Amino acid sequence: MSESTGLLGEQAGSAPAQRVLLMLKRDGSLSLQSIAAKMRISKMGVHKHLIGLEERGLIERFYERGGVGRPKLWFKLSDKSSSLFPKAYSDISVCALGFIERKLGREAVEQVLRERQNELYTRYSEKLAGKEGPDRVRELAKLRDQEGYMAEARRAGKLSMEILEHNCPILQVASTYQEACKTETQLFSRLLGTRVEATHRAAVGDSVCRFMIQPKARTLTKM
Repeated sequence: MSESTGLLGEQAGSAPAQRVLLMLKRDGSLSLQSIAAKMRISKMGVHKHLIGLEERGLIERFYERGGVGRPKLWFKLSDKSSSLFPKAYSDISVCALGFIERKLGREAVEQVLRERQNELYTRYSEKLAGKEGPDRVRELAKLRDQEGYMAEARRAGKLSMEILEHNCPILQVASTYQEACKTETQLFSRLLGTRVEATHRAAVGDSVCRFMIQPKARTLTKM
């Protein structure tokens, strides 16, 4: 998954500052040393960007003792930083679904979410044409990444794969209507032709959405 600084826009600051935010979004928290190593610049150089982000209230520092010596300095995203990441018109979506539920009932909301799943299935299927096995999983993750989910695909043991989504553009919708998570899991299963399980969900407080993809008759085992 590429570190696309364009995902956050100018309000997030300079390109190096945006890289820091994206790394913290993926990893949850990182030490000063780790951030410097990932960016391949000195600790003093990266500290300048961290101070700027901290002053704007986008990140927070904390200390953690890891043995002998001084506690290590760590950083994590603040609650305020969540507004920087794509949210797919969440306020409007929740309002619209709430109106549908009041007028037509919960089943109508589920129907809307299933229709969205069908539209995504058609769009994704065209772009996944000709892809099989691990390549199809990686391409699906790439499509999700392009839509702001900060997604990546990777091996999960010898036979399975997983897709991790570090940002949820529909978080507000999914937190209110957890059927949204169910339909997205079903979407992945339809596209990949195998069983998919959502083991972690941002909508219930997890730091990442994690989809475990079971092997499909030899295809996922081939690299």
